[in-house]
Amino acid sequence: MRLSIFILFALCATISYSQFTNFQCLQKTTIESEALGDSRDIWVGLPVDYDSSKTYSTLYVLDAETRYDITYALSKEFYMNQAAISELIVVGIPQIDWVHRIKDMTFTDCKLDASGQTEPTGAFDESKTGGGMQLLKHLEEEVIPLVNQNYSTNGFNTLIGHSLGGYFCAYVMPIQHSFSAFLICDGSIWYNQGDVLKHLKKNLPKDFKSNVYITSGLAFDGPRDQVDPHIVLIDSLRLFLSDYPNIDVGYSIYEDEDHVSMYMYSIMDGLSAVFKDCDYGFISPFEELSVQQYKDFYKAASERLGFEISPPVDGYRWVAYANHYQKKWEEALKAYELCYDKFSEDIAVNTEIAECHKMLGNKKEQKFYEEKMAKLEEAAKR
Repeated sequence: MRLSIFILFALCATISYSQFTNFQCLQKTTIESEALGDSRDIWVGLPVDYDSSKTYSTLYVLDAETRYDITYALSKEFYMNQAAISELIVVGIPQIDWVHRIKDMTFTDCKLDASGQTEPTGAFDESKTGGGMQLLKHLEEEVIPLVNQNYSTNGFNTLIGHSLGGYFCAYVMPIQHSFSAFLICDGSIWYNQGDVLKHLKKNLPKDFKSNVYITSGLAFDGPRDQVDPHIVLIDSLRLFLSDYPNIDVGYSIYEDEDHVSMYMYSIMDGLSAVFKDCDYGFISPFEELSVQQYKDFYKAASERLGFEISPPVDGYRWVAYANHYQKKWEEALKAYELCYDKFSEDIAVNTEIAECHKMLGNKKEQKFYEEKMAKLEEAAKR
């Protein structure tokens, strides 16, 4: 007997939780949660070149047992290989099992299915639902403070939820104090006859500021009286939030992807949208780019998101090289000065700096860097 489509929406994935017990991330911590009344794990994935002297934005991923690995992998891919986003810390919030998931992700019970008919299985009875406030308390009072205490974070937190997790993301907007952005991936907005929309209309202040990215997958096999309300209510959420002047709302529809397969595309599009224009990207030797212009780029990105994004030190090296290549010696030296601590043992950098001083007639400085370059070359031959 086939489960109704709305059950699949809420339970999200039919993959067993147990098969993920061997999944390894960089850091794993167990919290004895007073909010939830049991032990809960959190997983923390750091940037490959994590540097505690820098600060990082943080992704909090619900349903980590099925969603963490791909989210963490894509965050690294989009930073390291595509320069589309900033470096991120990725925190996974795994569930114990699907029973706990339903309890933790909901704020009300649900007696009707997506089509408005009586739900016969009792999966969302009052005794099995309504723990959403406890999960939010767990996140805000236990998880986030622990992450902030142990890692170098900048306060820009993004909450990612899929299916019933997406419903949770939408519901907590007016009652949370910790998240600046939300990725709502095919959220179960249909739950309890769209009670999340009623909740938002009543409680979301008009000056609420956030970055929200909403996605929907259309390739469902199932009765249309279950599927269509799900899709329509997701769009209703988008339209409602779009009326808020301080909410930056993004939206993607995946016609050929179903409720599960659309998640990968949601993360790719969602991260790109939330963190758009946060990394300058490749700097060509032919590009006319001053140190101040490079700083201004990151200043504008910081103002848009509401937290400070420091210009990457590696970027100054290529700002320097571009100006050196174009024979803008003074501008090149400004950039070299900002990155030299990291590249002081780099032969090419010392060679370029020596040439800048030579062209500017700075004989003392020229000699210093030429001698440093000669020592590095000699050491490299040993």
